[in-house]
Amino acid sequence: PELLGEGFYREIMRRIQDIRKNAEMVKSDRVKVTLVIDDGLKRMLSSYMKELERRTNSRIELSTILKGKFTEKSKIRDKEVGIGLTPA
Repeated sequence: PELLGEGFYREIMRRIQDIRKNAEMVKSDRVKVTLVIDDGLKRMLSSYMKELERRTNSRIELSTILKGKFTEKSKIRDKEVGIGLTPA
């Protein structure tokens, strides 16, 4: 389970960085990220959230509604993931 959580963490981090790149942001731009994930994925990622915020220069909010200026819905393995990003 720990390795699975790390895999989700890395993939979500990569997707946040891809959204930033497509929005023509640079790494130093601070952003607000909204994650729409199920309870199982929340538990798997709980120990990675601070590191995810640090590595993506973001403040992360868990939500049931996808919101943000730039959004992406996708499937990672068997989990639906929504990522919304707004410049801070």
